[in-house]
Amino acid sequence: DAVLKIGKKVKLVPTSGISSSVVEYIENPGTLAETIPLLYASEVNVASGYHLDVQKVGSLGMIKLILKGPDKGLARILKKLVDLLIDEHRRKAKDSVVAYKNFVKKLEVDAKMIQENIVVTDASIKEMKRKEGEYLVIIESSRAGIKEEKSRGDRSAFLNMLYLKTIDKERELSSLRGNLRNIQWQLIMHRITLGNLDEYK
Repeated sequence: DAVLKIGKKVKLVPTSGISSSVVEYIENPGTLAETIPLLYASEVNVASGYHLDVQKVGSLGMIKLILKGPDKGLARILKKLVDLLIDEHRRKAKDSVVAYKNFVKKLEVDAKMIQENIVVTDASIKEMKRKEGEYLVIIESSRAGIKEEKSRGDRSAFLNMLYLKTIDKERELSSLRGNLRNIQWQLIMHRITLGNLDEYK
């Protein structure tokens, strides 16, 4: 017989606005106990008088493989079966980590893009406020004649438009900063998960 501890894999769980992750068994131990005798019957060579029984070990993430049959080749067949299971589970765990790392890379690209947008939006707000200040100086300094009244009205409309655009840009900047904080929080959590995966092999 042989007792195997089932490894774990990482799985993304999309939720509203935030993608979280869970670490779960590569395969459910109870399901493995039922499916291994069926899936690996040819490896066990049932026709030659060998019988494979698989049991779940209590509530633990472990299974016990019990191979019965002629002594000759019994240990070799059991070892081959154990190696096959380990290889298959190692591949599944590796595949889950590759997909997870790709997701983290995408989050990093998104964060970088948002940071660039924040810089551009912030510069745009500063430029609009600078123009607003310039026009306020012009309006205050020009107080001569009736012709100037119309010009002042035009400038006032321009200032109102500039002010409204500035408010829109400030809302956009606030939204971008919120999105960036959200992604940075996700990245912290996902990097912690990736850092802990070695213990689940």
